Amino acid sequence: MGEGNEDFSEGMSRRRFVKMAGGLFLALSAGGGALEAKQQDKSLKQGSQASRGGGAAATGRRKSGFELGDWRGDDFTMGHKLRNGEVPQFGKMESSQVDFVIVGGGMAALTAAYRLRHENFLLLEQYQETGGQSRGETTREGLSYSLGAAYYCDDEGATAKLVAEMGLKPQAFGGDKNDFFFRQKTYNEADKSLQNLVYQGMKDLEPIIRPVKDLDLSINDNFSQALTMDKGKFKDLLTPLSPAFRTFLDSHLKSSICGTSEDVSIISGSWLLQDLFQKSYVLPGGNPALGRALRNALSSGGHRIRTEAFVWSVRVDESGATVVYENKGQLKQVRCRHLIMATPPMVTGRILSGVANECKGPLFAFRYGSYLVANLIFDEEVFQGTYDNFRALSPECGITDVIKAETPYVKEGTYQKSMGSVLTVYRPWSPGTEGREKLAAGDRSMFAREILSGVEIQAAEGGRPLAGNWRQHLKEVILSRWGHAIIVPTPGYFQRLAALSRANQSPVYSLAHSSLAGIQCLESAVIAGERAARRALSGKG
Repeated sequence: MGEGNEDFSEGMSRRRFVKMAGGLFLALSAGGGALEAKQQDKSLKQGSQASRGGGAAATGRRKSGFELGDWRGDDFTMGHKLRNGEVPQFGKMESSQVDFVIVGGGMAALTAAYRLRHENFLLLEQYQETGGQSRGETTREGLSYSLGAAYYCDDEGATAKLVAEMGLKPQAFGGDKNDFFFRQKTYNEADKSLQNLVYQGMKDLEPIIRPVKDLDLSINDNFSQALTMDKGKFKDLLTPLSPAFRTFLDSHLKSSICGTSEDVSIISGSWLLQDLFQKSYVLPGGNPALGRALRNALSSGGHRIRTEAFVWSVRVDESGATVVYENKGQLKQVRCRHLIMATPPMVTGRILSGVANECKGPLFAFRYGSYLVANLIFDEEVFQGTYDNFRALSPECGITDVIKAETPYVKEGTYQKSMGSVLTVYRPWSPGTEGREKLAAGDRSMFAREILSGVEIQAAEGGRPLAGNWRQHLKEVILSRWGHAIIVPTPGYFQRLAALSRANQSPVYSLAHSSLAGIQCLESAVIAGERAARRALSGKG
């Protein structure tokens, strides 16, 4: 095929969000950060730059011995202005014209941009950096880590092919990648002893979720199987399992998609837990490594990616779309023949006009969970766990799992002790206002105390031990907040996606957020971006 018209694979494997978004994650996902808020304020920008250069110096050392960096992740200022209707007056503006406009800068947006790299496009991203919830940073010693999504589970589909195309080499982790902590003990899946409650629970779980093992849950014209299993709650399928093991599964689900078996549908829970039975693929630095590779591949046309660009309005008509955005304090507008909206449905619904109500209504039909992600930066290894360390839910500790960022470096043989260690700690909230309100309040000191206390509680209860002097080696804490991090696939989720897909079939715009291509994750983001690029090219004159 001709250059710029590649055969984009649509293969999709099982996944995870915030460790992936794979989106948990985020998963967020792919394109999720583009419109929810304006660029970070000056202090946050300085903090981000400081961390990439080694971090702590810009923030001042705390009495407790570690630096507390400025917020990463979402800044709610501009997004809340948009939500509240505080939209600026659109007078005379600088105008331009391109063939394609991509709204959003997450993984779906970057994938679409890469597939349109030989075309005349403009990508608009609200923050200083692209990547959405697959953003990351690097310590002065050269250890990269994720601020959100950290791994994926696709071994042969679209994501795997894109990673290979970028020349990246992920490390594959099998069943020994995970430690599971519950009932005052740590278990590893690779241990097949009779005393291993997780191993025994997995044997009971596998036949329960086997019916969806090979289903492709990406949204297309034929996903009737998903619809038939989309109504009931996943918890009703788990009654044969022990209560303790069900508690562990709830923690695993909440870490992936901000919802327990009480919250998610049968098809969603069954599909997500396939992660427990397959390999995970990890790049040094996590999923942000793919985002950086895509951005570097587009660097020769850097003027076509405009960061610190907050989109206020998108209006479509029969011949294309007009986008109004604010870039460094100046309002501008751009006209295009095809528009790609790589933003969360809720945000798309707020800024999209010129379409019928039946197109916009389904965009507001979803519930969102939120996340706090903490990166604990140490000058040496203090934690003896495996790559991903899960714990059962408990009222004393909101942490669901801890990732060791240096593990892929160790496996590929590039790790040096001088690089230190980074623990990425995930603290999700179920759908509702509790998490978002706390994150919006922005008490970083409180969150840091809670995270450190949670890590210490787990060690004291019998989880993988921390070195006795671990606090002496803690140099910096970086907190990232994700307010509307991920759409929780509650019962009826796929039916709502189907309705949204049917209603939005316009030839002049495409919806490309990861959550609209299936369960939100990195794999969904890549598929969404590639489909949108293909649609855009098919309408080219």
